[in-house]
Amino acid sequence: MPVEFSTLSADRKGKAPSEQMSMRQSFGLSLAVNTRAAGLSMGGQQRVTTEILQRLGPVESIAPSRSLAGIKGHAWEQFVLPWRARGKFLWSPSATGPLAVRRQILTLHDVAFLDIPEFFAPKFVRFYSTLMPRLVRRVAKVVTVSEFSRKRIAATLGIEADQIEVISNGVCEQFHLYEPEDIAAVRAALDLPQRYFVLQATSDRRKNLPKVLQAWNDLQGELPEDLWLVVAGNLAREHVFGSLGSLSAGPRTRILGFVDEQYFAPLIAAAEGFLFPSLYEGFGIPILEAMGCGTPVLTSAATATQEVAGDAALLVDPASLRSIAEGIRELATDAD
Repeated sequence: MPVEFSTLSADRKGKAPSEQMSMRQSFGLSLAVNTRAAGLSMGGQQRVTTEILQRLGPVESIAPSRSLAGIKGHAWEQFVLPWRARGKFLWSPSATGPLAVRRQILTLHDVAFLDIPEFFAPKFVRFYSTLMPRLVRRVAKVVTVSEFSRKRIAATLGIEADQIEVISNGVCEQFHLYEPEDIAAVRAALDLPQRYFVLQATSDRRKNLPKVLQAWNDLQGELPEDLWLVVAGNLAREHVFGSLGSLSAGPRTRILGFVDEQYFAPLIAAAEGFLFPSLYEGFGIPILEAMGCGTPVLTSAATATQEVAGDAALLVDPASLRSIAEGIRELATDAD
């Protein structure tokens, strides 16, 4: 390996794309990026990959000719990608990569599939539990996004913590304060109530959707009568996370499902509060996104979310229905 990744990362900060390319050439790096997962529906890992690619300067992006998920995607990654990446240094940004490529940086956001396997589909757990211990030992460097994830990767996959580089996530430029006319436009487009909290949740059971819905329903007599709960997120990824089962959406609740990118940031900016009481996160980018929009945040005093939020959010115990309910009540009734 021509240069330690940590050194390259530090030296490249603030450089223009042409300078970045010159530096890579000086170090003998011809960089390719494994973008198979970036072609799937937008989530945290896809967002990170897309944003970093915009800032890396000219690199070769390698992806299948059409979107491939599940076993077909993994087969392409193990057998086709090594051939296409030959002679280059590979970055795999989405927690999987080819075992055949040693000149590779692997970004592993968390090891939830090992820490809480009951929250994932059994086939998903079996595959990753087989692949990851071998992959982290073969690649040149493992990168993760928080101190929490670094410690859990080291503990569960059996590599030394000093072999893992922590590079924290940032927040996209579209998450900012919005003008009243932008807020009005997204209200009309999504048929939103005037006052609402937004809960970002998916079919991933870590997001704690059933418990938040229950807490919201239990609080109905204690909240302002015109305050709604709006749920945004992709609820159709059972092949990864298993089934959520039936959901009981109570009074003053709107479940939007997946929200298009053009509406997502204004949806958060228009909310009076952002709920993210996740049971497990390797980082928690939505915390930063909501803060960027100027929206007060309720999140978990657990895993990496407390590390990311610091003292700038209202923290609750995500395993406690009572703690979540008390947090929602405080967010709704305490202007400070």
